[in-house]
Amino acid sequence: MGIAGLLIAYDIANKNVAFLKSRITEKKEVINAIRTYWRLKPLYQQYKAIGNITDRELFKIRNGDDIRKYNTAVEIMNKSKLPDGSLPKAEVINAEILKLEVKKDDIITKHEKTKNKLQSYLIIKSNADMILNYSSDKNEITQEKIVTNDNKSVDISLF
Repeated sequence: MGIAGLLIAYDIANKNVAFLKSRITEKKEVINAIRTYWRLKPLYQQYKAIGNITDRELFKIRNGDDIRKYNTAVEIMNKSKLPDGSLPKAEVINAEILKLEVKKDDIITKHEKTKNKLQSYLIIKSNADMILNYSSDKNEITQEKIVTNDNKSVDISLF
């Protein structure tokens, strides 16, 4: 695979990793929403049971953050419902997260290999360009530096 192919592979890997990270984040948000829902459900039921409007508003002022968190959790859960209207089980979501993380780690490993290959090709190309750009006067000796794979500079004389 040439430099162009490596650049394309590198770009695709970046996009795939970003996509997998967003999917993992979505799944974790669903898990957190379910936990938040169950943690705050009694408080929300208490809020809804208050008949007096003044008492209800006072309760809302004191517990507004938790009521907002509960409502946000409900919204996230509604978006993640299965076609039959039920929520996915936490174990299933956690298994999906694990699969996505394994896939992401695999892509990152391949991504690093592609990145290293690309860097090697670019170093070789840079060195070849330096060698080919020596003075047109063949009798003149010019000093050039070549960068090796381990980032060491080597002086060479070109005729």
